Amino acid sequence: MPRRGPRPIIQLLANLAKIAIPLIVIAYGAMWILNLDATPHGDLRVTTTVPGAEIHIDGKQCGAFSDTLVSGIPVGRRLITVRAPGYIADPEVIIVEIEKDRTASASFVMRDSTELVRPDHVQSRGVRQEIFSDDYRSMRSIPPAPPRSGLLDFSDPVVSDDDRSAANDRQVHLPNVTPRSENTATNNVITDEQRRSLSGTQITVTSDPPGARIAVNGARTTNSTPYTFRGLDRGYYVFSLDAAGQLCSPDSVEIVLVENGQSELAAFSLEPLEKLPVPQVACSTKPLAAGIKVNGTAVGVGSVKVSADYGQCVVEFADVPGYRTPDPIQITITRDARNQEVIGAYERLTGSAMLAVLPNDEFPRFDSKKLRIFVDNELILDAPPQKFDATLLGSLYPGERAVRIVYEDLAADEVIRLIDGQVAEVTLRIDAMFGKRKLKLKIKTDVSLDRWQARAKKLNVLTQS
Repeated sequence: MPRRGPRPIIQLLANLAKIAIPLIVIAYGAMWILNLDATPHGDLRVTTTVPGAEIHIDGKQCGAFSDTLVSGIPVGRRLITVRAPGYIADPEVIIVEIEKDRTASASFVMRDSTELVRPDHVQSRGVRQEIFSDDYRSMRSIPPAPPRSGLLDFSDPVVSDDDRSAANDRQVHLPNVTPRSENTATNNVITDEQRRSLSGTQITVTSDPPGARIAVNGARTTNSTPYTFRGLDRGYYVFSLDAAGQLCSPDSVEIVLVENGQSELAAFSLEPLEKLPVPQVACSTKPLAAGIKVNGTAVGVGSVKVSADYGQCVVEFADVPGYRTPDPIQITITRDARNQEVIGAYERLTGSAMLAVLPNDEFPRFDSKKLRIFVDNELILDAPPQKFDATLLGSLYPGERAVRIVYEDLAADEVIRLIDGQVAEVTLRIDAMFGKRKLKLKIKTDVSLDRWQARAKKLNVLTQS
């Protein structure tokens, strides 16, 4: 028997390689794709002199308590705060740099809140202390509304499920309180002692970078970030920052204080406006061209695109005779909604005034298909296909209307006073002098409908509303 050579073994290995190598390449490619967008993470060790404090990262509770190691934190600058009933952290905020596969640290000294100096007080003109009315929807106005009666008992405030759902859609901090039936007795008188009956409350306002002036309920304070307001009255507070030349995110944070030892955080981030693209607002009016103002400045007519600033922007529209003017539109320009479009929709006002248009007896070969009529820049008759001797346009709004009549390449403009229940009759004629043709109008503004119909009885009249 002849001896078997090594060739079959070599062929077998070659065949295995043809299968294994592509599988290995595919496996490595899949792993690379899966990890391509993976965000690098790092760890953070948080320690406090009083263990068991809630750990907050960038203003959100992370679900961990000190002392502990928090893993899986996205890399970058992070604002770290801790909260414990009856204690105040020192420092109030620590900014740490989280690096990939490294462990950062943050240490806090917890101080007894009863050892605080005098509590902060925000001027009553800027804060609603009487916000405990029939429901939490009544607290949405700042500065304060007039005093309300029927105030709820401070010991058991009510927060409905609908209010909590609305609060989740906004930057509103509602406390964890137990719902109560609507039959609970109310107190109509609140004493100063009840107003300031809270103890151990604190609201820390921070920003990255720090140093921005703090405003409470629209009123500027003398404090800058970071700062902790302590011992505030029960009430509803809106915190914002006054930082000229910088974009603040979010615009504001709303917090409700209702119970002892309540601690809240209002965290903001600031970014120089010079580093951000300039917002653009596209404004237009329909169905006609009208004047447009942006923040009180006239910017154009009909359709215009303007540069704007971040924050609140108000677009206004000019009055047009015969139309209902659109209400001013207020928009908020943010980093995520930088370019916006605003449309002012005009609604035509209807009335019982009428406009009749017909050629005079000497009009040369009147062709109704060449006739177009505009009222207040709106085309209301556009070369209809059917033939007619005269047209009667109804349901027009009374008053002085800008009327433009076009026939072939000729046009004539007049301001005509339309009267309710009356027909404004416009008779057309063409003057030709020295080879130039011109469209002329003869106008009667107070013709009764019966009288006009009697005169036009033998005419083929096209009526249109």
